[in-house]
Amino acid sequence: MKQNVFAVPLPTTDLEVRSILKSDQNPMSSPPPPDSSEAAKHFEKSGGFGRIAKAIRYSYAGFRHAIRHEAPIREELIALTILVPVSAVLSLSNLEHLILVLTTMLVVLVEFLNSAIETTVDRISLEPHPLAGQAKDLGSAAVFIAVLMWGLTWLVIVGPLVMGLFRKLTA
Repeated sequence: MKQNVFAVPLPTTDLEVRSILKSDQNPMSSPPPPDSSEAAKHFEKSGGFGRIAKAIRYSYAGFRHAIRHEAPIREELIALTILVPVSAVLSLSNLEHLILVLTTMLVVLVEFLNSAIETTVDRISLEPHPLAGQAKDLGSAAVFIAVLMWGLTWLVIVGPLVMGLFRKLTA
């Protein structure tokens, strides 16, 4: 059993979660006490260029982690690097090209969010729980919808070009 790192006992059922959220016991209802630890300093707000530099560092760290540890993101990034140049050489309008690129990027974006959800759920507890499974399933469903949108977009825009080329080759 994984050690509970929270100050309050973790609820185990939906009913316990609902009762805590409705009561004054909710640990999320009030901010934590001030703390001068390194963890607190990590969350201090900075402005201007410092904030932008931190955001870029965190984004870079996220990309590195995803490329090293998330096979679906690697696969989708490979598809992105192949399909963007393919769409560039097709005889399409700028708007059609943009739509193809953006739908491909959307799949990668949703996969990043799904990975973030899964990582967060796993951080909270590795024990099976219906809500954890539901969160992961919903993230997976979001990826599936993005992939359907991507496929439909490519089919509608590139499909007629491929069919026209196929007709020319078979005629």
